[in-house]
Amino acid sequence: MRIPRITIKFKKLLYETEKAYLFLNWDKSKEIWMPKSICHIEKENIHMALVNVAPFKFQEMTGIIPQSIDSLVINDIENNLLNNTIEDYSIIEPKGIYLKEKQIDKVIKIKRLKSFFVYGQMRTGKTVIATTIAESRLNAGIIDNIIVIAPLRTEKVWIEHLSVNFKFIPTEHFSNIHKRNNLKLNCDNNTIIILDESHQIKNNSAFRTHHLIELTKNAGHKCILTGTPIGKHAGDLFFQFYFLDPAILNFNNYQEFEQTHLLYGGFDGKKVVAYTNIEEISNKISPYTVKMTREEMNIDREKIYKVEKYNISNREKYDELKEKYEKLYEKNQSNAILGYMVKLQQCANGYEIDENDKCVGYKDNGRNKCLSGLFKKYKNESIIVYFKYNEDLLSLKKYDIPILSGRTNKNDFNNIIDKFNKKDIKIIALQQQLSLGFSLKACDIMIYFSRKFGSINSSQSEDRACESIEKPLTVIDISGTDTIDEIIKSTINKQFSIINLFKKELKNEN
Repeated sequence: MRIPRITIKFKKLLYETEKAYLFLNWDKSKEIWMPKSICHIEKENIHMALVNVAPFKFQEMTGIIPQSIDSLVINDIENNLLNNTIEDYSIIEPKGIYLKEKQIDKVIKIKRLKSFFVYGQMRTGKTVIATTIAESRLNAGIIDNIIVIAPLRTEKVWIEHLSVNFKFIPTEHFSNIHKRNNLKLNCDNNTIIILDESHQIKNNSAFRTHHLIELTKNAGHKCILTGTPIGKHAGDLFFQFYFLDPAILNFNNYQEFEQTHLLYGGFDGKKVVAYTNIEEISNKISPYTVKMTREEMNIDREKIYKVEKYNISNREKYDELKEKYEKLYEKNQSNAILGYMVKLQQCANGYEIDENDKCVGYKDNGRNKCLSGLFKKYKNESIIVYFKYNEDLLSLKKYDIPILSGRTNKNDFNNIIDKFNKKDIKIIALQQQLSLGFSLKACDIMIYFSRKFGSINSSQSEDRACESIEKPLTVIDISGTDTIDEIIKSTINKQFSIINLFKKELKNEN
């Protein structure tokens, strides 16, 4: 049995010895000695002292028996489920779409919940489940308004899946300073908000996160969808479930959540190094969650991972930058660490970096030669080349292949993807940040010329090619030996292990 932290408020701290504190009771009637071994001062000023005390001491002082955290959590879950449950209604399958047995099981679990989370890999049907429930509630008269908030490139998918009128709002509008102030969502108790790729609101500091939550707070029904709910740590879950219903995790803000569940460490004390009570998070979110994997749907594609190493020819410049950034980091200029990582990755790619840390040109340091070798080796296969930086276009233009970036218009983008899947085009270069809302079913070989940081982007980009299961997908990283390329891949692998831990802990009874 686990006991929660118990806090007592005192008027003030009167005295401190090596092993104990002397507090003045709030009504000034009593002075209380408290051994340091059974308490901890959480906050103290001239007006009061908040002290966390051991459960047995709390019981001794108040006569109240502390309730176990397990009992508290169970009570919270049961009470919130009662408030979240709606009347029963008939499920109507969308026209032209037939739910599979596994999908029907998921629908049954969440059909009567006002708020729910569909966690599913590509091709498992998370969009089908969300639209089936939304259209069925609309048909039953439970809702009269459907709003889909999703990345712009997924709009075509939602139009194909919803046979009724709905409002589509690109997620990007919540970050665009020219769009967001004009956004108005007419949400009420009869509105369902479907938030696709919900991991995009995991960041506490992002304006998009708070603006989206504020604009949708009056909606009576909500659904979040993603195939990658966490990328770095369990904290990524907070805002997604706060958007659904703050009562699910039952914390007033992110600070309360992190104090309870996240342990920090690292050089500057800002890195999450461990979780506490992750099973408690699982117990709270499981009733609202359905999880679908390609493995359980028998549609999982085998993946073969390879690394194509080469020795960079600009080693002297790379080592010079590395030494420079290490010294800056040691001087506690860690706020710029992401910028240092970007410059090291660009240098490893072959970009020329001047004394002011600006990209001033490109000279192949062996990476393009490595890519050319892979093209020859897999000349009879369909290949996707993922790249990260706009500057990568300079080096990729030497190949007579279509290059899809953020500068490519929507029609050209869709036409090239269609031609690739029909095998009219054998090789495409594709900016990794755009890997949403389409399939690369014809892909045999996936090459990362340069990678975005983080497991979420990696998972999404790989998932584009998981529609076909006839043969394994070969995933190849081009990596400069003894460079940040190796660190990035290692970090992503560690983040994937965190995601797998979350999957294991998530108790899904379906």
